[in-house]
Amino acid sequence: QNEMGSAEDVLASLDGQAPQIAEDGSRLILPEVPEGYEISLFGSDNQQVVRLDGTVIQPLVDMDVNLLYQVVNTEDESDAAESEADIRITVPGQYQTAEDDNAKPNVLPGLREWKGGSGVYTRTEDSRIVVSDPSMDGAAEVIKTYFDQMLDMDIRIVSGTEPQTGDVYLQAGGSADELGEEGYLLTIGDYVTVTSPTVTGMTYGGASITQILYQDEGRDNAPKGIARDYPKYEVRAGMIDVGRMYIPLEYLEEMTVYMSWFKMNETHVHINDYWSGSGYSAFRLESEVYPEIVAEDGYYTKDDYRQYQKDMKKYGIDVITEIDTPYHAECFR
Repeated sequence: QNEMGSAEDVLASLDGQAPQIAEDGSRLILPEVPEGYEISLFGSDNQQVVRLDGTVIQPLVDMDVNLLYQVVNTEDESDAAESEADIRITVPGQYQTAEDDNAKPNVLPGLREWKGGSGVYTRTEDSRIVVSDPSMDGAAEVIKTYFDQMLDMDIRIVSGTEPQTGDVYLQAGGSADELGEEGYLLTIGDYVTVTSPTVTGMTYGGASITQILYQDEGRDNAPKGIARDYPKYEVRAGMIDVGRMYIPLEYLEEMTVYMSWFKMNETHVHINDYWSGSGYSAFRLESEVYPEIVAEDGYYTKDDYRQYQKDMKKYGIDVITEIDTPYHAECFR
């Protein structure tokens, strides 16, 4: 134990003291601790604004971020303590809010940051998806699918041209350091601009604008403003149970695309089950080695199922195949 006390004593002496933000706004200045101890960030509930190394990324508007500290004895690393309660800090934003700002659109999952503008964007019959860089061609195809299936609009994809009023402009750019691997900047003006350094982020921006348009009565208008959006949770998954009831692959694909529209990134496909007392069991994948386990009322060929997994990758979805055992695995007996 250090002569100054334990790391827990040092942490308690801080009494939840919040860090300061450096004058240039780029980093945190943590409270001072006695010689022989080090303090660092142990947790941040928004690492796209405050990272664990203390880097600050300015949000669109003022934002509260909850932090945790760790104090370590430099002479004895086993003497360490972490905050038990959140330490809240308000990070100043780039813009000031005003009473007449457009309200944050209702998107699922909710937009992490929003600065409302005034007026509305309106799509037209001539609206296009304008692609700035061939690296975003895959994202453009997925966003076109969202327009087709969710808005019943056959929108064209074009490249090598400037965006016009009513267009959706996919602008490759921004920094993964600031937006993350799945983040994007959505600017809704006379035309919509989605800016992201990644295909996944670009796709999620397309999902957001089509969700916003979907809620408009005519599916034409969206409030002007700026969103900076990124996931709160790394894994966003849902399970589809095809074991208890066979779901044709075409319908399974459709449901998986819907999941991607809500920015989920994993689909768990539950492929086997057993009904106690009925004597019926099901395994939904083709097996050449043990054909007797394959369900008689519907299954997927290996080739078709592999293709389904590959096709869903372009929507940002990892297909996780669930084989349930030991229960529900009567087909393997």
